[in-house]
Amino acid sequence: MNNILYVHPYNNYTGSTKVLADVLREKYNDLSKVTVMTDLSQEGFLSGLGLHLINIPIIKHNKRAIPILSPILWIILGFFKVLFTCRKYDTVYINTILPGFAAFAARCMGKDIVYHIHEKWTQPNYKSKFGEFVLNNVKAHHIFVSKYLQDQYPLISSENDEICYNKLSKDYLKEVKVVPLSQHSRNRVIMLSSLNKMKGIDTFIDVAKLM
Repeated sequence: MNNILYVHPYNNYTGSTKVLADVLREKYNDLSKVTVMTDLSQEGFLSGLGLHLINIPIIKHNKRAIPILSPILWIILGFFKVLFTCRKYDTVYINTILPGFAAFAARCMGKDIVYHIHEKWTQPNYKSKFGEFVLNNVKAHHIFVSKYLQDQYPLISSENDEICYNKLSKDYLKEVKVVPLSQHSRNRVIMLSSLNKMKGIDTFIDVAKLM
């Protein structure tokens, strides 16, 4: 765990960023020695941990990303940043499928590649299509967050891949009080996510109505 370069698309407050932050806090005693490359245009779960953060900026105009052009420039800039940075590392650890440029750069430098895969895009866009193309064509070790997700990638799955379910952080579990189901006075189902259709909000509301 001491010679890994981590690459993550955006430092924000989404689930994949939270998972990466939890993994790093669990695996390392001294986070100042951990290098993560990501877009640092906003605060997120990677902020304030003492990590060595390297910015892969998204070029913007009037504080807004430029359609098509900004993602393309991000990929090109990210490729060269990873290419020159990963020389002193043994492994490039790619969190989510989006930073496919990191896999290309790592392969050019002969580095081992680890993919931590959190998603399967049901409505692919050009960024996710590029990410899946790289994923399908670069040899790597794959970590899936569920068996279901692994089954969505039959072309790359192998016996050496891992399934690592997301866990609640130790800090959170310290504050949790478990109440037996028999003591619950109301039946509640909670969904924690961004208000995004791709997260299944509409389905959740439909189920709530049925109940």
